[in-house]
Amino acid sequence: MKKTFVAIAVVALFASCTKDYACTCAVGGIVSSTTNFPDLTKSEAETAEQNCETGGSVLFGITCVWSEK
Repeated sequence: MKKTFVAIAVVALFASCTKDYACTCAVGGIVSSTTNFPDLTKSEAETAEQNCETGGSVLFGITCVWSEK
C-alpha cells in the first residue's frame, strides 16, 4: 500500500510541474518581439509552441523560435 501511495504522489508531482517559455520572433535576423509564457504545463507548452513556430511568415522574412526560459 505504501509503494502505491508513493507512486501516485510522484506521478502527481510531475503532472503539475510548470515551466516558463518564450516565443521570440525576428525579421531578417533582428529580434522584433519576444512574448513570455509563464507557468505552462507540458500540454499547454506543446500547443503554444506550435502556434509560435507557425506564427512566422516566410513571405515577410519573419521567423519565430520557441524556447524554455
